[in-house]
Amino acid sequence: MGSNLGNARNREIGATMSVPVIFIHNNRWETWIPTVLRQAEKYNEQVILISDHQGYTDVVNYREGMDRFYRSYVNMSSNPLFFEGSAFCRWIILAEYMEKENIPVAFHLDTDVLIFANMSTEYANKYAGYPVTLVTGNCGASTFITKECAIKFRDFLMSAYEDRNDTFTELKRVYDELQAQGLDGGACDMYAWKLFIAQNKITYAEMTDVANKTTYDHTIRQSMPGNYNMKDGIKDIQFLEDHMPYCVGEAGVVQFKSLHFQGMTDSLIPEFYRRSNG
Repeated sequence: MGSNLGNARNREIGATMSVPVIFIHNNRWETWIPTVLRQAEKYNEQVILISDHQGYTDVVNYREGMDRFYRSYVNMSSNPLFFEGSAFCRWIILAEYMEKENIPVAFHLDTDVLIFANMSTEYANKYAGYPVTLVTGNCGASTFITKECAIKFRDFLMSAYEDRNDTFTELKRVYDELQAQGLDGGACDMYAWKLFIAQNKITYAEMTDVANKTTYDHTIRQSMPGNYNMKDGIKDIQFLEDHMPYCVGEAGVVQFKSLHFQGMTDSLIPEFYRRSNG
């Protein structure tokens, strides 16, 4: 395993600031995570996994905020505590890491996402100036984020659960309504992002927009946004001579800078890694 497992700081590479790629994964280990890390390392100089698993950047050094959050956190979701709580806490861990290591900008993504680009270059060319980027306006599966925004979102979450403020009331309302209708779901980090963006009037960049015939994936299981061709229940991804993934959608042939293997499709990660490196 060649992942950088020490500290990371933004630094200049030529005229482009180096943006570290940061994964956060605790609790149950998944066999495909090393493959995801190798793919990220193919294009990026700094790849960090913050984890409670040995051999990676130890989460114990960045969990002060998480421990505080869990003292007031209430799981208002049909999903189990470890799942939903971890989704919230990754943002708190990320903010603490960026703050302690003085990282002005990071690219944070889920551990079931393969990436196909240098994120320092992507940030410089497309996203510099935005405090955060999101997938479909509320999902942090592939996200550039500044240290200031990460800290502000952490404080937003802390205040919601510690103070039981209007944000908490809204999260609880969503959960109660779903429960009353017998539906799954509830308060999640995605809805918290939606509230945070609206309340703070933050201008974000949308990662699924097509720019120069390139985009980022929401989930390989869905055609939208972009109305991409599907095959056998997933996007009909083709790897061309440049070993990059492409799919045909309403914008024509589009190159994907990321592929998100959400849910049961995570079993396809090794296959797609081989296809991109064949």
